[in-house]
Amino acid sequence: MEYFMQGLCLTYGLGNEKGVNEKQAYEMFEKALESGYSPSAVLMARLLKNGDGVVKDDYKARKLCYIALQMKVEDLAQKGDSNAQFAVGFLCYHGIGVPKDVDKALQYFLKSANQNNSVAQYSLGYIYQKGQGVIQSTDEAIKWYKKSATQRNSNAECNLGGIYCSDIAHQDYKLSLEWLLKSTEQGDSVSQLQLGLMYKYGRGVEQDLNESIKWFTKSAENNNSVSQLNLGIIYKYDKSPPNHAESMKWMKRSSQENNISAQFHLGFIYFQGEQGIERDHREALKYFYACLIFEDSEK
Repeated sequence: MEYFMQGLCLTYGLGNEKGVNEKQAYEMFEKALESGYSPSAVLMARLLKNGDGVVKDDYKARKLCYIALQMKVEDLAQKGDSNAQFAVGFLCYHGIGVPKDVDKALQYFLKSANQNNSVAQYSLGYIYQKGQGVIQSTDEAIKWYKKSATQRNSNAECNLGGIYCSDIAHQDYKLSLEWLLKSTEQGDSVSQLQLGLMYKYGRGVEQDLNESIKWFTKSAENNNSVSQLNLGIIYKYDKSPPNHAESMKWMKRSSQENNISAQFHLGFIYFQGEQGIERDHREALKYFYACLIFEDSEK
């Protein structure tokens, strides 16, 4: 259980001093699985399915879910283990190894959440926010996110910040900043991205390009491809004078994370011969082709 709890802390923050590090989280879950704790396989599968901290791999994710079932994760859930209840809910929700059953998934998530499992609470918040298999309810999402955030779940803190920033009916920029800053304390790259956007466009704060760059850079250094792209655009269009070398550096890093918009921008730059780059149609085609390949793989 010690390795599993370390994995949870490295995935969701939960107030740990090291902050979020999903690559290390995967390694901790791997050790927990080796010790025979079946929910670890499902948490590893979740990281693989989303490509969080590891290379996205749907086949390996499904294989791990089947391993959890073979290890009797359902029996463990029936005995009241909250992590196993979340794991079974995950399997039922996505229909991996068991028939897809959203109602059954919600039952398991609720059982886990009512035992104060922050991951299940966060998952319920996400499901209600998106209206996936339930009637969409931002109020219900906020309720579950807050329960999870009281345990310092950085994803829940981030999503609360997002709701208070962007949801017109619940907009409260002061609360948005509070939750986003809490999440960034744990190194959450999406919260750092959202702060970068708030300062870039002056949403609830005074518009400040340098502050925007600061937050985008923190997020980009955590391999957030959207922040990397934003830096590429800022250094090309918003800085005076433009810094083409920095722009290309961040565009290329975003492209390496399979960001289609970055790949398209780079293709256009090489096609036109911009930013001190000589026109190179062969290089342009390489980036345009990468856009098409990745887009097809996501369908």
